[in-house]
Amino acid sequence: MLQRCRLLLDTLPYLQHDPDQPADVLKTNVNEEGLGGDDATDALRYVVATPIHR
Repeated sequence: MLQRCRLLLDTLPYLQHDPDQPADVLKTNVNEEGLGGDDATDALRYVVATPIHR
């Protein structure tokens, strides 16, 4: 992956399964310093799930 995907690479190892929704990951928010959260992995999920129209 490209260097500009650093946030995604840093976030992926910390994903946890959502015990209430087995097909999803547990939602996490950023802390007071703006670190953490799952926004990068959410973006990846939306890109992968979006159909390509040609």
